[in-house]
Amino acid sequence: MKFFQSKFEIEHKNPYPNLMNKILQYKKTNEKLPEIKIMIRAIERYKDDIYQEINVDLKNKKIISKEQLEIEIRRQLPVFLEIINKKRNTKDEPKVSKKKITSSAFLTLEDGQNIEIMYLCQIYTPVIRRLIDEAREMIKEIKNSKI
Repeated sequence: MKFFQSKFEIEHKNPYPNLMNKILQYKKTNEKLPEIKIMIRAIERYKDDIYQEINVDLKNKKIISKEQLEIEIRRQLPVFLEIINKKRNTKDEPKVSKKKITSSAFLTLEDGQNIEIMYLCQIYTPVIRRLIDEAREMIKEIKNSKI
């Protein structure tokens, strides 16, 4: 058990697994998950890219209408493209077109930090798999040493 706990703590010193811990701590403290927001972002990410929240009705934390989502994206797209392209232009990064925009679900932590749920899961899943694989190996070693 100590082996797993120490490995878990080491893995969670990295930024994204640590964010998962922050979400779990928020849930324990507040007995609910942080607020879910739908935001638009560039498909190809660059450091310090912005996200823009779009107002979409959610029911049980799910989007009610795909049409409403598409209308809101089209409505806010010109301003979003202007802001992100201005930032990217100053940093010599590629321009974003309306075809290179997507919507995604984000959680907002107490410190105001927005975390993209899908991206966090893509990062966190290999961490948990690695922890489980290492724990299995340790269990096998302990079993084999007792035989």
